[in-house]
Amino acid sequence: MSRTILSLLAALLLSSAVLAADPLSFSDQVSALSTVPVTRLDALDRQALLAEDALRETQPGVAPRFAIPYPVAINAATSGRWEAARNGVEVWRQRIHAPDARSINLAFSRYRLPEGAELHLFSESGKYRIRPFTAADNKPHGELWTPLIEGDTMVLELQVPAELRGQVELEIGSINYGYRGFFETATPRSGSCNVDVVCPEGDPWQTQINSVAVISTGGSTFCTGFMVNNVENDGTPFFMTANHCSINAGNAPSLVTYWNYQNSTCRPPGSPASGGAGDGTLTQFVTGSTFRAAQGASDFTLVELDAQPDPTWNVAYAGWDARDLSTTTGAIAVHHPSTDEKRISFENDPTTISAYLDDTGTGTTHIRVADWDLGTTEPGSSGSPLFSPEGRVIGQLHGGFAACGNDDPDWYGRMAVSWEGGGSSSTRLRDWLDPNNTGTLVIDALGSDGFGLEPATTSLSQCGFADIDVTITVAQFGEFAEAVTLSTSGTPAGLNSAFSANPVTPPGSSTMTLSNLAAVGAGNYTFNLDGNSTSESRQETMSLILADAAPSAAAITAPVDGAVGVSITPTISWNAVSGVVGYQIEIATDPGFTNVVYSASEATTTHDVGSLLDSNSTYYVRVRGSNDCGDGAWSGSVSFSTEALPGDCGIGTSPNVLYSTGFEAGVEDWTTGGTGSTWAIQSGVVNTGTGAWNAVDVPSVSDQWLISPAVAIPAAAITPTLQFWNRQVIEDQSATACFDAGQLHVSIDGGTNWTQVPDAALQTDPYNGPISTSWSNPAGGELGWCGDPQDWLNSVVDLSAWAGETVQFRFRMVTDSSVGRDGWFIDDLKVQVCEQAMGNEIFDDRFEVIPPP
Repeated sequence: MSRTILSLLAALLLSSAVLAADPLSFSDQVSALSTVPVTRLDALDRQALLAEDALRETQPGVAPRFAIPYPVAINAATSGRWEAARNGVEVWRQRIHAPDARSINLAFSRYRLPEGAELHLFSESGKYRIRPFTAADNKPHGELWTPLIEGDTMVLELQVPAELRGQVELEIGSINYGYRGFFETATPRSGSCNVDVVCPEGDPWQTQINSVAVISTGGSTFCTGFMVNNVENDGTPFFMTANHCSINAGNAPSLVTYWNYQNSTCRPPGSPASGGAGDGTLTQFVTGSTFRAAQGASDFTLVELDAQPDPTWNVAYAGWDARDLSTTTGAIAVHHPSTDEKRISFENDPTTISAYLDDTGTGTTHIRVADWDLGTTEPGSSGSPLFSPEGRVIGQLHGGFAACGNDDPDWYGRMAVSWEGGGSSSTRLRDWLDPNNTGTLVIDALGSDGFGLEPATTSLSQCGFADIDVTITVAQFGEFAEAVTLSTSGTPAGLNSAFSANPVTPPGSSTMTLSNLAAVGAGNYTFNLDGNSTSESRQETMSLILADAAPSAAAITAPVDGAVGVSITPTISWNAVSGVVGYQIEIATDPGFTNVVYSASEATTTHDVGSLLDSNSTYYVRVRGSNDCGDGAWSGSVSFSTEALPGDCGIGTSPNVLYSTGFEAGVEDWTTGGTGSTWAIQSGVVNTGTGAWNAVDVPSVSDQWLISPAVAIPAAAITPTLQFWNRQVIEDQSATACFDAGQLHVSIDGGTNWTQVPDAALQTDPYNGPISTSWSNPAGGELGWCGDPQDWLNSVVDLSAWAGETVQFRFRMVTDSSVGRDGWFIDDLKVQVCEQAMGNEIFDDRFEVIPPP
């Protein structure tokens, strides 16, 4: 068996299990934690959320929820507190408090740290912490989704060398407020009939058990998934789960997989202990992935993790059987029910083929497990593998009715159907799991015995041509004891390599020395580090950059000079320059770069700007390369103009505000009405100033109106818009459906008749979806907003359909018979049109009017 293990750098990306050394917060080098600024979230109504979850989980195809996302914009440059520590280190800290939270996790919408910086996350008590995040966690997508931190107060501590502080790009886009599941101790989670994987029944299935992980997506929902082998047996970190767990190309970076989350002892099935809290830990995690393929028919999703799980975790890559089998003699499931520690279930009778949630013979997309003879499945088990008696995956859990206390069936999407899927690489497994199209339909698992080839670094660079020494660790996995012979291949002409110890019996190490570098000369090179034993092979790709001077200037290729309509998060590209280790990018508002508004570092020749630039504005960008000999010259600058966004007046026009209010003067000429109206101006939650309207999302049926004064829209108006800032904490049914809702209506006859503003006119904040008809909501079946929550957002509404009319606006809050929220907040409203910009007035006789001297 041959496989390639990725480099130590890749293996450690986002996946180290070692606890961090104590952050500086636990020393005398920085001020007390009590002085660090706190972002405080509003308390959740936990009982109401649990009631919602009970309803959600009766609906097929909905991933269970454990946290509520709170959109924020917490930036290390503008929030928290910076202070100097010893030895030239600067420290940034921020606290986050979510009342009575079981856990907190974060979504960094922008994450990029320089070498030498460390980001620590820990509970305020210091009891719970995870390994620090570093520059090794920088990813091309620029995001970082963290694992869970236990408790209701999290501390962020960034340590960075003072001279590199300007290279930090750190912004939190969402705080995810965990209210159930992980770290739950007060109430039972999974049923007591479940079987811990460490029980004797699991002993023959350790390889299969070691392939399974509990996962979180978007910081708020959970499922189960598993590592899957491929025909090349090369350790590519492919990971499968269910399509209804809702991982797609857009949110794949938010996937966090947790490994070996299982109880340390066998709790007897059926005992109170088996239905209670376990002692599993969540410290072994990999964060981030890239979407590869998915299809709804057989309910599968395949991603590639951003990093391999740490070899010391003994994660296995499951084998599979993609043959079109009509039955198996039994089946085994390994899963995480209700975010509980890992469990195993057994079906001792033959499986059958059917449609989803239907009887045998009704279709061919699913495997039907009639009932579980030992154990069961639950919400959260979705996406878990179903193994044949031979130990190969034949499907993943879609759903069913099984639970402790019944003999009801479950349905698994068939591997055989997913293999060809929808006929394309993005809708089938074959292209990824058999990349060379060998026709293989059955493979066994890639186990955890073997060795790892782990250079101290895979990226080598220096100024000059002195010898380079690199420590090579040969790690031992399982009981592997074969000698490993080290060598290099694909080396540039003239390069010599030697090893201080060769062969090496794992665990062991050797120093690789690269010499004769002057004969190699300056340039960018790659070569392979090889390790071979009697039964296995490993290969690492090494990069080598040799320089004898600072690099020459680069040339920007995109955007082109003078480009217009460029995105406010543009992609900057430039030509590659030989001998460059990294590049620096600067964006300024002036050609002399005296007002630099954005700077970043980049290893490649393309950079996605991580901070929003102003729309409808002109900027200048330049780039330079650097290496171990120093910084190169700046490229020539390129100017570009960003796009006009909804609500902007384009070049050649200027805004004319027909009406505006920040509600600082009170009610003014606004009116309220409807039934059960709670619309009122309050000062506790505002976008700006001291006042904003709020309608409470009450736990009873209501139809609440807030009506504006009349505004005349000129018939010839250019891009007329209504713009208002709104915050929503309104009970949703799902991400695309509402129980309670907000709506916007327009009247052109003084309020006698009202028309709902259509979704097509909502340029920045479309309706979430239809309002439920099940709970007496007066607007049931109509579209509505129900951010749960949605932070302050500028909603821009196209009023072109009402040009030439005198209009009034009605903000309508509609609620059903149960469950309340904080409701809907409206602030900073204006009605605006754009007008042609006027130059000097020229009369028909072509004489200008010139003021007298």
